[in-house]
Amino acid sequence: MTTEWSVFVGTAAGKGQRRAPKMADRSGLLVDGLIGRGGVATTSRDGRRYGARFFVAAPGPVEALQQAMTVFREAAAAAGLPAWDVVEVEVQTEVELERQNAQPSLPELVGVGEVAELLDVTRQRASALARTPGFPAPLVTLRAGPVWTRASVERFVQIWDRRPGRTPIKRPPDRIAPTPRAALAGAAAQEGHDDGAMLNRLRAHADMRPVAIPDTDGEVQSALAGLDDLVSMIAPGHEEDDPELDVPR
Repeated sequence: MTTEWSVFVGTAAGKGQRRAPKMADRSGLLVDGLIGRGGVATTSRDGRRYGARFFVAAPGPVEALQQAMTVFREAAAAAGLPAWDVVEVEVQTEVELERQNAQPSLPELVGVGEVAELLDVTRQRASALARTPGFPAPLVTLRAGPVWTRASVERFVQIWDRRPGRTPIKRPPDRIAPTPRAALAGAAAQEGHDDGAMLNRLRAHADMRPVAIPDTDGEVQSALAGLDDLVSMIAPGHEEDDPELDVPR
């Protein structure tokens, strides 16, 4: 019982052997010599390699290769190609060839959006992780962003030390004072004044009722703004702006 075998035979010029002239034309003649066998010829740009893939019918791979070598040598000689050494051969069934041809020739690629899905994070988090030393290097970086092979990102997912929770955001220290009286007392002490005398001089300029500690960011900002205005009235250089505020130096 015979089977259809796909055979590839490749040759290369040895050391000291010259490149074949008019390689493109001669490769076409090589295909002509393989008519009826589904022949396809290949050549290198430097003119130092050529080969062909074609079909033969044989009971097994060894017999298929032996038959293919004879067919190839005869077709190459008829095309005027040099009898260089054979450096590559491949023998496979027609079914296996069709299976391989059905596979994608390029690896599956992913961008930042797909990386975020694989890591189950946001796009912003995925972009940040991609800049860490342990993340795989992108295959290429386009104008639209970096591109990775899906396999490399999936390997990273397997070894990634996912830590639950979000990184706390560092905020500046709070400036909330319990009451304007406490703030003025501290400012008066810093300037060397009696806070009681200073408060008496400021009664006409501010409401000195205790202020409750705000509960929301908006209330915090409003309270701080009022406190800043109040404290600024005793800052050096502001006494001359209000003649009624006679603060001793």
